[in-house]
Amino acid sequence: MSEFRADLGMIFVAVAFGLGYLPTALAVGSNDVFVLLFWRFFIACLLVGAIFFRRLKNIGKNELRYGFLLGVFVFLGFVSSAFALKFTASSSVAFIVGLNVVLVPFIANVMFKHKIYAYAYFGVGLAVVGLYLVGNTELGFGWGEILALVCAVAYSFHIVFTSRFVQKCDLFGLVFMQTIALCAFCLIAVYLISDVSIVPVFDRNFIIAMVFTALIGTAFGSFAQALMQRYTTPVKVAIFFTLEPVTAGVAGVVVGGEILSLLQIFGAFLIIFGVLVSEVGSYLRAKNG
Repeated sequence: MSEFRADLGMIFVAVAFGLGYLPTALAVGSNDVFVLLFWRFFIACLLVGAIFFRRLKNIGKNELRYGFLLGVFVFLGFVSSAFALKFTASSSVAFIVGLNVVLVPFIANVMFKHKIYAYAYFGVGLAVVGLYLVGNTELGFGWGEILALVCAVAYSFHIVFTSRFVQKCDLFGLVFMQTIALCAFCLIAVYLISDVSIVPVFDRNFIIAMVFTALIGTAFGSFAQALMQRYTTPVKVAIFFTLEPVTAGVAGVVVGGEILSLLQIFGAFLIIFGVLVSEVGSYLRAKNG
């Protein structure tokens, strides 16, 4: 697979993740957050296990320990962002979490000596400004912002280490073990943090949320992300993921009847332009050798 095709695939992954925001926001009205997360990952495990059970025989020590570590990063991100929302506005949380686009290049450079090109800096800068405008952000400095920053760091390490681990492991085994680890973490969180029943409220919003998060977001998105990260850089993955809030915003307008201001629309265009800068830069780099 070429890097260009992998980049296109990552764009679809980011869109798939972004489509889950609105259904999840509606489903939390009748279900606990960790209950939703547990069922999201549990259903994805069942689906992937049923379809690819022959591939899962390749699971070994690397898949077990690396999948567990990736699961830790994702779960830490989910927990910190969920609690951040209790202390500050969702727009501020979304913006700070989106700052992983800034952190990834430096983490990749320090840990694995990934070279950072000028086009990446420019694309990152555009994406950060766009994220700020899309979120209509009002920043402060309290527990909410600190927890959101913890989430950004966790997601950054997940992106960087995924790029590393997919080169060393069986793809299906790695992501399957990550998803199993997330199931276990969420199950523990349901009883230790939320103290509610694991049985969900099977209403229309729950079913729709599971379609978009368990089937599209996890069963498709997580495996596609790991596959594409074999052929593209963690820096570009972070930039592509800034399309998540753009997708969520469009879905909110089209389906949820939300209204975006001109500044938010401009921010969305800046994010898209940042992604284009990243792609054009990659093409020119390859062309010039």
